[in-house]
Order: sequence, then structure tokens, then C-alpha cells
Amino acid sequence: MTQFIMKSFIVFVTAVLLTVSVQAQIYKHVDENGNVTFTDKPPEDATLVNVGRTNIVPPPDMPTAASDGRAGETTIEELAPPERYSVNIVAPMEDAVIPHGPGDFTVTVTLSPQLYETDMMQLFVDGDPIGEPQQQTSWGLTNISRGTHSLETRIINRRGKVKGRSPSVRVHVFRPIKQ
Repeated sequence: MTQFIMKSFIVFVTAVLLTVSVQAQIYKHVDENGNVTFTDKPPEDATLVNVGRTNIVPPPDMPTAASDGRAGETTIEELAPPERYSVNIVAPMEDAVIPHGPGDFTVTVTLSPQLYETDMMQLFVDGDPIGEPQQQTSWGLTNISRGTHSLETRIINRRGKVKGRSPSVRVHVFRPIKQ
């Protein structure tokens, strides 16, 4: 058994040494039309190309991401562009009338650039937040009371910093009066 292990080890070391010592040769050939070909198989009239040593450069140090925001360390949010977003409410339009009914409608926004993974959008109706911050670009509102309302969206990071804000849009909700 020991002899088998020793023979296997010798075969392994020999194979490793042979593969390390073998270096591919590169040949350059120019044909009668001036086309240049590089190959590892030497055609007639080919010249050997001296490739030289392979240039090995270590990768640059990457900043570490601190989840608890410790001083002196870079956080994911600090690495993440953008600082500001362009946000606009596209539905409903300014001064839209929500017709008689239950007061249900959808708010849709466009934004540029695309929302970064740690940023969220928050919808405000009359200055009050509606629901939880989200990554989707639309909100389904239900049972909004009759009257005129102001809609606004804000993009916030996980620390609450506002990174974008839509212009306010005014909507008018008509609802029947219960008697």
C-alpha cells in the first residue's frame, strides 16, 4: 500500500513539473496577400514570436462595506450612485378628476436613473405617507375621501435621506354624499 502511494506521488509530481515547464510557442506567418496569422502550429516561412513573461497585476483593494455605519469605513450607500433622482408622477395628471365612485385610483411615477437596491419610494397624500416605502413605481389607492388632494413621491435611502422628490400633483376626488 505504501509503495502504491509513493508511486502515485512520484507520478503526480512529474506531471506537475512537466506542465509547468511546458510553454506554448507562438508563430507569426504573413501570406502573399499580407494577411498576418498567429498560431501555435508553425507553417512554412513562420517566425517565432517572443511573448515574454505574463504580466500579473494584483487587483486593487476594495473598500469594505460596513452595515452599521462605523466611522472611517465606506458603506454600500456611499459606493452607490446616484445622489439624486428625477421623479415625476405621470398618472393621475395635474388637476385630474377622479369621477363619482369609491375614490379608488392608481398613482404611477417615472424615474431616472433606475432605483438603486437600497433606495425606496414613498407616496405622500396631503403630506402624509401612504403605506410602506417600496421599490415599485405604482400605488393602488382605495377609499380616498372626496375633495382636492396633493400627491407627491419621494425617494429615500435606508437612513431616511431624501434623494429625489416629484413635483406635487393636485387631484380632485368626487364621491357621492351619503344621506
